[in-house]
This record gives sequence, structure tokens and C-alpha cells, in this order.
Amino acid sequence: MADSIDHFQKMLSKFSNQYELRELFRRHMSEPNLSFGDYELRQLIATSEKFRLETIKIYLDFNFWIKLRETVYSDTYRGAKDQREVYREIFNNLKRLVKEGKAACPISEPLWNELMNMGNGPKRTGIAQMMDALSFGYALNPDIFDKELENYLACQGKYFKHEYNYIWVKPISLAKSYLSQYIDDIGDVPHKEAFKKALLDILLLTTTFQSLQDGCPKNQQFYKKKVAYKACFTHLKENVYYDIKKPESYEHILKSTVLGYVEYLANEKGLNLVDFHDILYQKKAHYFINVCPSLYIWSAIFCHVMVDRQSKIHENDFFDLQHSSYALGYYDYFFTERSFTAKIKDRGLDKTFNTIVEYRPTEILNIISKM
Repeated sequence: MADSIDHFQKMLSKFSNQYELRELFRRHMSEPNLSFGDYELRQLIATSEKFRLETIKIYLDFNFWIKLRETVYSDTYRGAKDQREVYREIFNNLKRLVKEGKAACPISEPLWNELMNMGNGPKRTGIAQMMDALSFGYALNPDIFDKELENYLACQGKYFKHEYNYIWVKPISLAKSYLSQYIDDIGDVPHKEAFKKALLDILLLTTTFQSLQDGCPKNQQFYKKKVAYKACFTHLKENVYYDIKKPESYEHILKSTVLGYVEYLANEKGLNLVDFHDILYQKKAHYFINVCPSLYIWSAIFCHVMVDRQSKIHENDFFDLQHSSYALGYYDYFFTERSFTAKIKDRGLDKTFNTIVEYRPTEILNIISKM
């Protein structure tokens, strides 16, 4: 056992100045019958529960994070001087709210993907530092759509193993490949399961958004995805949805979109929905507001974009769709851009999900200064 502990400490020497690895390893050696998978789920649930329900959750879109970073690092700010002061006050108030434990700005997978689209340099590091300062070190579960699918299946009385029954996660959960690099690549070492459990403990406790982005390369596929989604959405709008004339048709295509998304996710997970396919299609779209909020929001805004003859498809629309669906479904405030604020309010989604949506910096400052 002593040799195993020495091997473990050598492998993870960069963490050893903060945590007593010997004690971690010894503790897991005493629980040989608890599998890594069961332990991981237990730890992820426990970690999520530590993020207090009463904490006000504020979603900042990526441009807002950029503005805050430019405000703090004065050499990069390019906006008007008065706007800079507004953003500075917004940042100071957000720091105050986090310090007081009243509010936090957890990030999401779309935000993380946009951060990873930046080259690994001081700007990306600066934004990651801002995220660490304002997020309480938490993010929304990147598999939240799967969690909602499980909620739907559970409501049907269909047996399903809940693998994602937690909402808030630590930074390491946003980079599964990075986690796998440590966990899955452990070779044939003595007491491998104990190694993996102790390593998970360390990564959950020590990984920050800043340290995580240091280990991740630029996402080379991000721009290609933006271009591809724009082409796909434009084709759908011009060749499939353009002939829809009656306003009431929106409700019909919304239902079809929500149900189609549920079936798509089920197929991705290898699930057979044939047993209650008819029950699924008897549901009205509004049924999914509480059961699958993000799925419903994504579908609602997507359909709005498709039937809106006045607007054009932009490269960022797909990612703005993701930001909006996560923010309205699980956050109390959503500070975003003008165009998507209008789309959300046109369909009354802010009122449906009781989320304050705002894009004007002065109004945002007014809101958070009163918290």
C-alpha cells in the first residue's frame, strides 16, 4: 500500500501542496466495494446541493463577460468613457453580491464553448478569472437537456435510471475530455478505483475556470459550426417555414418542434419510446414548460425565428438560442443582447419563466444595485 500511495502522490504532485493525498487515498482504500461510477454520482449530487437554492442566479451572455473584462483591464477598453464607468459599477455590485452570498453568475456550456473559441492568451485568461470571481465556482450541468428528458420519462411512469439528477456542477464537468484525460488514462496501477476516486475529489476541489482553460486548446471547430448552423437555419426558414401564413400555426410547429426534440434526445440515448409514443403526441406544447423548460424555450425561440419574416439568420443565433434556453430555464436574471431580448419578450417567455431579461447597461446597473 505504501508503494501505491507514493505512486499516486508522484503522479499528482502539482496538487500535493494543497491537499493531503495520502489521507484521500487511504479513505478510498477503505471503501473497495464502492465503484467509481457510484462514487462520482454521489459526489456530483453532493456538490450541486452545496449551491444554495436561495442564491440569486444571474446569467451574463458572453459579450457581457467581455465588457466586464475590458473594464477591469483598462488597457483593452474601447467603448465610451461613460459606458465604461457603468460597467465598472456593474462589476463592483456583482462582486458585492457574491461576497455577501446573495447572488452569483454561474456559467454554462455555451459560455464555456465561446471562451474556448478564443486563443489561449491574456484575454481568455482574464475572462476565466472574471468567471471564477463571480460564479461561486459553479456552472449549469452541461447535460441539462438529458436531465429534462429523464424528468419527462419519469412523469410517464417509465422506469429510467437518473444519471443527471443534479443541476449545478464544478468547472471540471464542463471539460469531459479533460477529465477523461486524467481519469480514464490511468494505466494498470495497484488499487486503480481508489486512485480514480481520490483524483476526482482533487479535480472537483481544485479546478477553477482559469486552471481549466489553461489545459484546453482553442476550439478549432467553433467557427465552422457557426457557419454550418447559419446555412442550415437559413435553408429551413426560406424553404420550409416561409409559407406558414397563419399566426396560429406557430403553436402547431412549436408542439412539433418540442416533441421532435424529445424524440431526438431519446434516440441519442438509445431509448425506445414506442410504448408511449401516442401519449407523447397527445401532450400540448405548454405541458413541457415545467417538465422540460430549456427544451421548451429552445423550441419556442427557434420557431419564432423561423416564422419572423422581418429578421435574418445570423451566425451567432444558434448559440444565442442555447444561452436563452439555459438562462430562462434555470436563472433569475438574464442580461443579453437587444435582438434576443426582443425575441424573448415578443413571445412572453420572460413572464412565463419569471426571469428578468435586460440588455441596457444602465438598467442592469439599476437592477443589481438594488439587490
